[in-house]
Amino acid sequence: VNPAGALSLTVDTSANETVLSNDTLLTNVPQFNLTGMTRPGAVVAVDRDGDGAFNDGTTTADPSGNYALDVTLLHNDANRGANRLTVRASDNGQQVEEEVNAHLALGTVVRFDSDLGAWDVELLDADAPNTVGAFLADLSRYDDTFVHRNILDFVIQGGGFGFDAGSSEVIDAPPFPAPPNEFDAVDPPNSNLRGTLSTAQTADPNTFTGQWFVSTGDNSGLDSVPHTVFGRVVGSGMDVVDAINQTPSFAVGGTIANSGALSDVPLENYAPMYQPISGQVSVSPGNRFVSGVGTSFTSQLAQGQGVRIAGEELAVSGIFSDVLLQLVRPHLSGASGVEAARNTAAPAAEQFVTIRTISKVLEPAETDPNTFLVFENSAAGTGVGQVVPADGMGLPMIFEFYDPTQNDPLRLVPDDHLAGDPAAPVVLIEYLDLACPACAAIHPTVEQLKEDFEGELLVVSRHFPLTGIHPNAFDAAIASEAAARQGMFHAMVDILLTRQNEWAGTSNAMILQAQFEGFAVDLGLNLAQFRTDQADPALAARVNRDLNVAQDLALPGTPTFFLQGEEIATPASPQAFDAVIQAAVDAVDQPFALHRQDGRLTVRDNTALDFEVNPSFLLEVQVQNGSAEIVDVMVNVIDVFGE
Repeated sequence: VNPAGALSLTVDTSANETVLSNDTLLTNVPQFNLTGMTRPGAVVAVDRDGDGAFNDGTTTADPSGNYALDVTLLHNDANRGANRLTVRASDNGQQVEEEVNAHLALGTVVRFDSDLGAWDVELLDADAPNTVGAFLADLSRYDDTFVHRNILDFVIQGGGFGFDAGSSEVIDAPPFPAPPNEFDAVDPPNSNLRGTLSTAQTADPNTFTGQWFVSTGDNSGLDSVPHTVFGRVVGSGMDVVDAINQTPSFAVGGTIANSGALSDVPLENYAPMYQPISGQVSVSPGNRFVSGVGTSFTSQLAQGQGVRIAGEELAVSGIFSDVLLQLVRPHLSGASGVEAARNTAAPAAEQFVTIRTISKVLEPAETDPNTFLVFENSAAGTGVGQVVPADGMGLPMIFEFYDPTQNDPLRLVPDDHLAGDPAAPVVLIEYLDLACPACAAIHPTVEQLKEDFEGELLVVSRHFPLTGIHPNAFDAAIASEAAARQGMFHAMVDILLTRQNEWAGTSNAMILQAQFEGFAVDLGLNLAQFRTDQADPALAARVNRDLNVAQDLALPGTPTFFLQGEEIATPASPQAFDAVIQAAVDAVDQPFALHRQDGRLTVRDNTALDFEVNPSFLLEVQVQNGSAEIVDVMVNVIDVFGE
């Protein structure tokens, strides 16, 4: 390099293990090495976050003009892994810059290889593990499937159909067992925004069996369905997705076999061919229903088939009779007594936008299953990882931060009745007798606490039926457990306490059972199942387990409360109870929150994530499912400044 000449700069990233994704380098390693040449003595600095400060890595070129520096790549809610590195060399009033696009992937990256180009997607392995697992289980099912739904600035959708050129018919891609919907698995949830990969499904949210869609516009309205977001397009991959989205779409239902869903199919070099159908049709402006006179809709048209009415080309959504059908979208101008025509041009295989393969191009970094990385000062709610217990522990499980000082009977068990956020830092256990007037009296206060401390308080309800005082208490506990088998434990407890005066004093067993059944009907329970479950000895054993623990603890009566593992006197007023809970919340000193039902760790207090003060955290998590295991969890904090 000539010191007297123009300042130059080269940037070499070959020392890193990367995968090229269009114009972006994919990596699963936060430490990213930059080397190159510039003028000897020039200062080389990096701006990683676009703030123009060039303080994310700095070095000085050696006497030969060589330089080397490391930058820590980020993956947070703001950048989603995208790091646009601007490298600047400065010397003697001159500056020169080069840019590198790098993407730090925490999840699996897959490549969609289509006829119009390839795009890569980082999957949300941690946020939607069941959805991602189902998707990855057999990627070959997606070979040679095509994009079958394309709506401009909304979505492209695929994964459901392929085309058999030999028989000229649409074939179904093999479905897989539907995983549970995971849209609400994270907080805040991953919204269906532009560039997200999501589950296509029916009105039932638990019916994702293979079809996917990529949003080409911001579609947060789909969150309420909800459609699980399980990936995001990386780098400039949306250029390819947009090219597909801008491909003209046609309704080709009825032109080839098994094509009923094909009312918005992107096709290349395709021209529809319309042939008149019998009779005349009418449709009101802005309406989707078409009536006919002398028409034969059932024999001449098919679902998804293109129809042209008064110059507007639309698609058939449903056919009700020879003289009534419904369109996919409204006819804008309307028409009366006009001739209609149907599209009969069958597309050829090469005209579809085919996804040739979906393949893995980058796996998540290999770590111990219970060793996780978190960026310094990550926002509260950021996902850290999911605690993995030893093989062989069956479901259900309960996860808790291990406290050796806690009384064992007060540790949570998998079938405890929980109300509130399972990751809440404060736990209130109530031992109650459903026939106890004091329990009924304080019930509204406990319900208000759940609302007042949403996200901070988890309330656990346990049975302590004092049958010597309240003869019907044990039977009421059984009724609540029977309701629990239909997901209505808390609703039954509420009705038993709020309407306690109706049944607690009943002395006739048949009348008491009729009262319980009336409550079950009020809650919309399956009455036959409710009766069967009441008679199951397992429910009596479940109530007796709580009762035995209460007796071992020598509880004085009901209600008895334990807050953070310590028995407390029942506060004298709602305001006093509120103050007690607030004090417990204020005393929490936990950098991480643990979801007790599935073991997910998230950031709770990001002020504790200071690399210089706490470069790592060793957490002990107790997992129970009848047997108990202590799992060591290591969380390493990444220095975001890379210094």
